[in-house]
Amino acid sequence: MTGIDEDVMDASLSDLVEEVALYTGIDAKKEPIPVSPAIHYFMGGIDCDKDHRTSVEGLFAAGEATSLYHGANRLGGNSLLGACYGGRTAAESAMSYEVKEPSGRLMDTVPKDALNDDSSFIKELGDIIFYGMPIARDEKGIRDALYELRKFATDKTEAKDVDNIAKARILFAEAMLTSALIRKESRGAHFR
Repeated sequence: MTGIDEDVMDASLSDLVEEVALYTGIDAKKEPIPVSPAIHYFMGGIDCDKDHRTSVEGLFAAGEATSLYHGANRLGGNSLLGACYGGRTAAESAMSYEVKEPSGRLMDTVPKDALNDDSSFIKELGDIIFYGMPIARDEKGIRDALYELRKFATDKTEAKDVDNIAKARILFAEAMLTSALIRKESRGAHFR
């Protein structure tokens, strides 16, 4: 930013200059700003067909949850395709989906705490995943996280503190960490 005219900075970038000074103590008008990787969002993963049907009967996916349009390499502005067109396509497909039999009342059997994002279970599991899969990852960190996840799962199981939703979350975390461990090259948001 040091090459930007000071008048332009004052007129168009004053908030940014103030934030840089606040968080780093650097005067962006005179000194270079250090750049480091950060997590912006996780990109695509749910495989679906052109009608946004997933492999789970009656489940449709749209937006950034899918890997249909841009996969792990999508850029900021082109998310509109998945959100707008994909959202409309998924909605139309879901509306035309014929339910063959009632799905039951599964959610009535799930403890409320299992779905509460503020629960200690979610926080502990999230901490393990974040430790093993930050933006810049390495084999040791991923292996350490897998070890902690297995210990966490064993502790919760022995305490009979897991229901089917919690077990699914643990399995999903293990699948993510194992995939990250196996993938040696950097790709998309996966930086090794």
